[in-house]
Amino acid sequence: MSAPDEYGRLLSHLKDSFTSIYLTILSIIQGVALTSLAVVVADGYRHFTPAQWALAALTFLILIIIWNHMTTDALTWTWIPDFRDSAIPFLLGAFELYQAFAIAAGLGPWLFGMVAGAALAVLEFFHVGRQVRLETPDARMLRLFRRRSLSDLRQGIVGIGLFLVLGVASVATGAAGTVLPWVAVLLTGLWLGAYALRTTLYWRALVRLAHNGRLPADTALNRLVGLPLR
Repeated sequence: MSAPDEYGRLLSHLKDSFTSIYLTILSIIQGVALTSLAVVVADGYRHFTPAQWALAALTFLILIIIWNHMTTDALTWTWIPDFRDSAIPFLLGAFELYQAFAIAAGLGPWLFGMVAGAALAVLEFFHVGRQVRLETPDARMLRLFRRRSLSDLRQGIVGIGLFLVLGVASVATGAAGTVLPWVAVLLTGLWLGAYALRTTLYWRALVRLAHNGRLPADTALNRLVGLPLR
């Protein structure tokens, strides 16, 4: 008679430990990535071009967006982690470290790193989406997540193509003395900004749903980022 209760407590413990362990690992990795970025800037700032300073700022923005995105999901959803959940923070950490050191290497290597980053965003969509569908009974929360994640998927696919084209163009032309670096910086900034905006609006909508059970209002901005409307 006690076996089901014992298994139920074990299951609850496995799920409840997910958020704290995940955020602890993510915090450590983010700290290492931020330290590496600081080292790269400290070692090379005397020789940085304006475009490299822009890449440093975008890399710092990447750290913030990844932390915000992963924290939002970890606080909202719980599931029993597997090997993929162990791999995701370290893969993201490797991407962040590469981006930090690629600043000194130049625009082309940094853009090719963004191709990997966009691909990781697509892989994260499939993994988290599967886990959420299996573990989430609330239909409105699931609807809110699906709409945001589908927008993330589309943006990730667009990013893979965009950064690949920009990276090839940068390597082929050398990018020196051209407007290409600033075009790449602008497009990357817009791409990252869209992620930050969608995650922010999604979190506000989730908090609103938790407070009063209502989905976001029908506004042009909410429609643009793909949030479901009441």
